[in-house]
Amino acid sequence: MSRKKHSVVKTVVLIVVLAVLVFFLFPRKCHLKDGGSEIISSFPWGVGIVYSVENRHSLHNENGNTYYEIGTIVKIFGIEVYNDAHVDYDHPLLQLTDEEIERVYEAIESPSV
Repeated sequence: MSRKKHSVVKTVVLIVVLAVLVFFLFPRKCHLKDGGSEIISSFPWGVGIVYSVENRHSLHNENGNTYYEIGTIVKIFGIEVYNDAHVDYDHPLLQLTDEEIERVYEAIESPSV
């Protein structure tokens, strides 16, 4: 094989390897319908073979009250390396009684003056 042909083959292989790496490492954002969480990960979407970063903002029900679970979880090659996710008990979501809900619905349905 000539020197020029060998150089061309090395260049093509390098370009293909870089393209595959970019495909696998390019960040993809996925929004979850759990209250607002999002996952930024490598290929495949939401799982992330190489890495994934999950920004948690999900609903958590406990004893009839609803709270948010907040925090960040980082995984590299499927191994969790950082996790500060916790339930925020200091700021519960607004809990309306049945009477309050009925008043809100009546206000919505009543004709405005």
